[in-house]
Amino acid sequence: MYINIKDLRVYAYHGVHPEEKEQGQEFVLDISCLVSDESACTGDCVGQTVSYSSVAKKTIEILTSRKRDLIEAAANDVAEAVIGTFPLVDAVDVTVKKPNAPVKADFGYMAVSVHRERKANGKPKKRPMKKAYLALGSNIGDGKKNITRAYDALNAVPGINVVKISEFYITAPWGYADQEDFTNACCEVETSLSPEALLGACLGIEAGMGRVREFKNGPRVIDVDIIMYDGETRNTEELRLPHPAFSERSFVLRPLLDVSDNGTALGFDVRAALERLGK
Repeated sequence: MYINIKDLRVYAYHGVHPEEKEQGQEFVLDISCLVSDESACTGDCVGQTVSYSSVAKKTIEILTSRKRDLIEAAANDVAEAVIGTFPLVDAVDVTVKKPNAPVKADFGYMAVSVHRERKANGKPKKRPMKKAYLALGSNIGDGKKNITRAYDALNAVPGINVVKISEFYITAPWGYADQEDFTNACCEVETSLSPEALLGACLGIEAGMGRVREFKNGPRVIDVDIIMYDGETRNTEELRLPHPAFSERSFVLRPLLDVSDNGTALGFDVRAALERLGK
């Protein structure tokens, strides 16, 4: 099971610029703790779980204990503190968002995500692998090369293995017609990351490849979306699972069929959905 904290707001003094350390700013954190022992689910005993209140308190303590240049260091310190403080936590994903970063651009927030695992005998404790399906698209530059680069970047993230990839499909743009056609694809991944951490990895790959969100449904060098994650659901501002409206989009369903299990992906009948669309 996962203990999740979303949008924990902490006022602290981190940043490279002197005014950031003098004036401070608000940071927003997402924390997802993996607790493999699910005794609390059946035993209904407080002593068998991790208190989200205590995790939040420890996070605030770490964030406000000293000033740092980088939110990378802040995220790492929080993750290490959670692993070190709560014995039931086998692994933790921490995202530190900086909504007011001193960057001259129109953005929602800048963020850094880290993943840390409890070690046994010097080695990370094994985490259960979950199946997820990702949709990828590109219409700036060489779409096939961009998507292949994204596959390589996914495989380079600890806790993500790309196990199946689809054919490439050239499709007309959706939502905003005045742009180049898209190259689309899907992949199946096995991952030990939580859905939130997997989202962080996808966003990091997009940013690393130079994606700029100028307007909704606009051109992009790469788009990496989580379509489904092991049958789990989410409905937050940052993440909705399954991905909304994917079942109505043939440019997602066609490559998803390629990587499905005999036409089915995590219980969803991909082939039947395509037939309903007349594809």
